[in-house]
Amino acid sequence: MQVSIWVNHEKDVGFRVTGQLVDALEHYGAAVRMDEYCAGVLKRPELGVDRAGLIAGCDVVLVLGGDGTILHAAREAAAADIPVLGINMGRVGFLSEAEVDNVQEVARRIVQADYALEKRMMLQARVIGHPQAAEHIALNDVVLSRGAFSRIIGVQIYIDGQYVDRYMSDGVVVSSPTGSTAYALSTGGPILAPSLECILLSPICAHTLYSRPIVVGADSKIELVLTAADKDAQLALDGETLLTVSNKLRIEITRAKSQATFIRLKGRNFYQLLHSKFSEWSMAEELPEVKA
Repeated sequence: MQVSIWVNHEKDVGFRVTGQLVDALEHYGAAVRMDEYCAGVLKRPELGVDRAGLIAGCDVVLVLGGDGTILHAAREAAAADIPVLGINMGRVGFLSEAEVDNVQEVARRIVQADYALEKRMMLQARVIGHPQAAEHIALNDVVLSRGAFSRIIGVQIYIDGQYVDRYMSDGVVVSSPTGSTAYALSTGGPILAPSLECILLSPICAHTLYSRPIVVGADSKIELVLTAADKDAQLALDGETLLTVSNKLRIEITRAKSQATFIRLKGRNFYQLLHSKFSEWSMAEELPEVKA
């Protein structure tokens, strides 16, 4: 079995956990690969591969990092239909399946194929008429926003070619069910079970009294048209800014052809996970010291 380890260098300082994971995987008979820098630090240069080699030809991708790192790895792995397992080294770890103190057990079960697979739908975005009009994939969300500028923007919404509304707002979030617990949640959008197949559209701080999130079928086509912006707006996928968008440009968002595949080591109850993770997140903030 070929196992690729995708590491967030800022989370695993010194690659201590990565080293433990490598030892455990090799103990159970797996062949391991990782990025060249990480392999060099661990003094295992023979395990180092370039960026393309992290995905091509491997059987499983193990990700050490937070949800952002997992999102990045899952998008690239989805194109090759390779399953991903996240080991949490971030803050919330909503997409993670294991913690850093379980790497031995993770290695054993991966090599012995003692796990289940879970598919998640993804989104595809394309900017019509833009020089960078290539198809871009997101697992969580596609966000059109005002970026760093203080003024609101105007966005016309079309669903399956039919005009729906025009939002004067800070922007619009179009998310998958997986992304309903990410940015869309902070806009007041509903929480969707990840097994659903649908698309959620949520305005960000809309300047109106009646705007509400909209849930549409997974096979719908959503179009966003920027109609009022003093400056170029920003288009971001999974929290990463992709490009700037000018007035009148049309952004087309549909269900992606590929799906992300996650490895599950245990039968997780989504609602228990939701409660525990957000409780941990709320309690993680330390209260400032109050001095008399």
